[in-house]
Amino acid sequence: MDDYFSPWPVVCAIDFGTTYSGYAYSMRPDYERNPLNIEFNPPWSNEEMMTPKTPTCILFDKSETFHSFGYEAEKKYRKLAEKAQEELETDEDDDSDDSDDEKDEDKIEEDSVSEWLYFRRFKMNLYQDDMETHSKGSDASVTESNDSSWSDDILWVLTVPAIWSDQAKQFMREAAIQAGIRDDHLVLALEPESAALLCKHLALTKKADDINVQMFEPGSKFMVVDCGGGTVDVTAYRVENNQALRELHCASGDAIGGTNVDRLFFKLLNDIFGKDVVIKFQTKSPSDWHELMRSFEVKKRGIGLKNPNEKEKEQITFSNLVGLFDEFTTANGNSKNAVSKRLQEMDLKKKIKFSGPKMRIEETYLTETVFAGPVKDIVKHLNQLFAEKDVKGINIILLVGGFSECPMLQDEIKKVFSDKTIVNPRDGSIAVMKGAVLFGHSAEIIAQKRIEQGHQLHDIGDLKVSECVVRKSRAFYGIATDVRFIEGEHLLVHRYTNEEGFVMCSDIFDCLIKKNQEMEIGTTVFEKTFRSSSTSEANVEIYRSDKKVKYCHDEGCQNIGNIRAYYSDSSQERRLFKIQLHFGFTEKIAIATDMTTQKTWKAKLDCLL
Repeated sequence: MDDYFSPWPVVCAIDFGTTYSGYAYSMRPDYERNPLNIEFNPPWSNEEMMTPKTPTCILFDKSETFHSFGYEAEKKYRKLAEKAQEELETDEDDDSDDSDDEKDEDKIEEDSVSEWLYFRRFKMNLYQDDMETHSKGSDASVTESNDSSWSDDILWVLTVPAIWSDQAKQFMREAAIQAGIRDDHLVLALEPESAALLCKHLALTKKADDINVQMFEPGSKFMVVDCGGGTVDVTAYRVENNQALRELHCASGDAIGGTNVDRLFFKLLNDIFGKDVVIKFQTKSPSDWHELMRSFEVKKRGIGLKNPNEKEKEQITFSNLVGLFDEFTTANGNSKNAVSKRLQEMDLKKKIKFSGPKMRIEETYLTETVFAGPVKDIVKHLNQLFAEKDVKGINIILLVGGFSECPMLQDEIKKVFSDKTIVNPRDGSIAVMKGAVLFGHSAEIIAQKRIEQGHQLHDIGDLKVSECVVRKSRAFYGIATDVRFIEGEHLLVHRYTNEEGFVMCSDIFDCLIKKNQEMEIGTTVFEKTFRSSSTSEANVEIYRSDKKVKYCHDEGCQNIGNIRAYYSDSSQERRLFKIQLHFGFTEKIAIATDMTTQKTWKAKLDCLL
């Protein structure tokens, strides 16, 4: 953009989920006419349905070059697996000569499924202690993205769970940069905040029947429960007089999302047929296996508690399981009654029935065995939160995320919290994605960019900052400092004598931000003045810790940034410096200012160090 501080012409949000991913965007003129005029990616589709998101799976070829993502990756990998299985079965029955065998081996080698890399639902495993700073294919991605001049006009918003650690969030940021997104055009948005922002706009524009303006009046309190595939992310807010959202309780949650339902479903299959049989079915019949997974995903969003007085029990049907039945029959001496016998052993003959290639499971049994546990885990977590004094008095629960569309989960939350208003906006699975676009258009992003560029807070007075977020710090942040050494209080290992002859203690953690301290994200600066320990330089070390510490090198305290300021001074006196910590939407920044010359030094705080 020519004017760096003007709004971005285009905001594009990427919701990178555990089970499904997608993107949405809007142009600034459209946003100004109607903030909810948001475009989505063209509907993703497989052979059975159209969806607003695509499965989070990625495929690399044997040279480890990116091939495809989502449904396309699923389809290609399935074809590779089928081809490999067909050729393996052909080889077992083939009595041709050696030359023909060599040709077949060459053909298999060309498209061997074992040499391709297929990753599915990998988001929860992305973060590691050490990030690989160079990945194959990243240069090509950067080149491709830089070919389009209009990309300079796009602000990219990447959604992340609020409960993730600083390290995990920064990992996602670094991965996006490696993929070709410009550092200064990238913003991280917390998923519950994005969903709350969407619901607030829906209320103000009266675009949803179950959301009204009163829910977002100043003083109103509400809880956002983002039930995704991997995590359940819960945050409580109060609406301030300026429409800002004030976090009442640190984001909480756990890996108790919808994939736990999947895990229990496949555990049920393993219990019935045996793990080895299920693995063989997955290997030999990849198309049927993928169809089973897709079928269960669809049914997961539609299953719910039924009236126990109904004469006929509802049945949930899964098709195309001939391969699974055949593998189980083979593993049990080709007995045609093997499946029936196994169900009788497990006392499941009345609950699970087989007819040809189909398996029918009584819905009440499926809900009790597969759904009840994960749903209870979510309700238990919410009950624990409502016992906290910070969230008492909250009467509104906003239920969003893909798993929030499960009727059984909705019914259970409404039953347990019958004294509260439960709001489940239409298309709850894309609420975060749409809210992230609104987040990217907000004035706070522009204000924060100004501060990152060294502008002072009074420079942003022309911006209408009315939708800022007040969060609670998840850790202690401070700098390493020196104090006068006190016998019996300080460790001898930190004792030294400075240039002026004073006995000092080094490595003291001087806290600037306390854990759970409120921070107005994007506009608040935390600062402290100090004198340099040397007459020629000032070395500022910034640390974070999850617990209260005395020394910077205590266990759990982590160095996240350093500033080294050199200066020349004929007076040979120690200089007075000011250190500022700014927590923006995109990154954390430290700025050191020489109070004598007003010269500044800046460093980005790196939580991956």
